[in-house]
Amino acid sequence: MRAVLFTVATALVLLSTSCSNTEKAATPPKPGTLAYDWYAANENWKTGEYPKAMEHLARLAVAPSEYRDRSRVWLMLVAGGVAQGYNELANEYEKMARGNPEFRRQMQEVRNSANMAAMQYGEALRDALGKNKDGKLVLDFGFPTGSADLPLQMAKIGKGMSMQAADYQVVREKMAQRGVVKFAAALAGSAEDTAKAQTQFAASPRETVLTAAAKGLISTAELYGPKKLDVPQRGNALVKMAVDAISLVPDSKEKKEVDKQAQEALKKYKIQS
Repeated sequence: MRAVLFTVATALVLLSTSCSNTEKAATPPKPGTLAYDWYAANENWKTGEYPKAMEHLARLAVAPSEYRDRSRVWLMLVAGGVAQGYNELANEYEKMARGNPEFRRQMQEVRNSANMAAMQYGEALRDALGKNKDGKLVLDFGFPTGSADLPLQMAKIGKGMSMQAADYQVVREKMAQRGVVKFAAALAGSAEDTAKAQTQFAASPRETVLTAAAKGLISTAELYGPKKLDVPQRGNALVKMAVDAISLVPDSKEKKEVDKQAQEALKKYKIQS
């Protein structure tokens, strides 16, 4: 009987110790540390909270640590996708802004946020390439959460219909997710097929990633046109980054097309000396 009681007691102690160790292991890193930023970026990535993930990755991308190189590529994707999603949303608001003051306010706010993301996009790609122009751009953080479909609120905006305050926040979140998912699919080489892109994402060739990144920079530069934010210096900087990226890709018909697009875009954002 004593042996049985001892066995039960021992099992309870081991179970208690195991639970204690599990709880300890599950405790997130201390806020304010780089380990916490990495943890939080992963959590935000899983839940599709990309602007928050971008904030954590932006800190990791500049601080010397074991996270920096991976964070730069990750930030390039998140910031590029958010910028493209926000740009699309701002353009839709703009179509109906004349007859709806709230749409105009939303357009300006979203476009300013797109601007911040666009700058991080270009800087992250520049830093990811760095001096090692032959370095790998590894997509080892899993395919993003969210849908590439347009959210229902976009139809309302397109018709000039007023929305509840919560709807403005929801459409912003959904468009950020759409942008990130679509950009991830492009980086994987299947821009129009997200299901296929998921199977290709982790093994996407370097030239595919660079080509998609260059195309994204050229389209994102549209933010800085004279009828948008009107900051040609920034448009010029993004397109030049696209030229640098596509120059690292082996010769092909697609490379020539992207380079041609970049040269045409540079004319739009020509900086007067």
